[in-house]
Amino acid sequence: MSLYDYIKGVELYEHCHRENISFYSMIQCAMRKADSFNIKKLERAFPKTWKELKLRYDTPGGKLDSD
Repeated sequence: MSLYDYIKGVELYEHCHRENISFYSMIQCAMRKADSFNIKKLERAFPKTWKELKLRYDTPGGKLDSD
């Protein structure tokens, strides 16, 4: 991790704290941004979140029948 990444992480944390952004929202964001190496790590660490993100991605407004 570079100093830049660390500082941006602090800024992101502060924003998420102010806006009350949930942990799983942040994980989904990371999944959207991840490169091919890191997405595999995230898929293994959060398989249910990855599955739901893929389901919601292809639905209008991300809304599922179960919502």
